[in-house]
Amino acid sequence: MIPPRKNGATATCPVTTAIYLKVVAEAALQDLAQGLPVESVTPFWQVIDPGGKIANRLTCDSEFIRHARELEGAGEGTEHGFQT
Repeated sequence: MIPPRKNGATATCPVTTAIYLKVVAEAALQDLAQGLPVESVTPFWQVIDPGGKIANRLTCDSEFIRHARELEGAGEGTEHGFQT
């Protein structure tokens, strides 16, 4: 995520940010459900806290986000077997 100040913004709206994060996450979840490889979808789990309010509003559970983060950490520099 690009820091707002880097683009000349002085503030961001947390409500708007949350709405768009949810939209992006749900689109990625739909892509995964349709069988697209994880490398082809937006990695929303990198910016959504598994214990946060946004995670609780997604169609996936918080455990999905935790699991995705663990796999990325364990799979650095190697192919990993991410399963949805």
